[in-house]
Amino acid sequence: KVPGSPEWVAHAVLVAPLIVSSGNAHLAARVTGVGARVGNEAGTRLSPYAVADVAVRINRVYRSLGVSAGVTNLADSRYDEAAGDEYPVTRLRQPGRRLFLEARWEW
Repeated sequence: KVPGSPEWVAHAVLVAPLIVSSGNAHLAARVTGVGARVGNEAGTRLSPYAVADVAVRINRVYRSLGVSAGVTNLADSRYDEAAGDEYPVTRLRQPGRRLFLEARWEW
């Protein structure tokens, strides 16, 4: 097996429209599950994990301005990914819960 290659991967995504004055908003939720993986060192395995994300996107808040806000890794799962040969370590700890806010102008 290739190091870092999972035994299985599962995704579930839900996108639902929201009622707002601009008429164009969505709630998105995603859950990803990754099975156990072979580590870079002989005999090591990386544990399976699940991560959930949620976001709200509103288009045309003001003219062509849209905004998004959300949370990634909602449950603050702690997991590692196999590091590539260019790293001096064999595994990379992934970040916990993160909040984001995005503004974009479309023309």
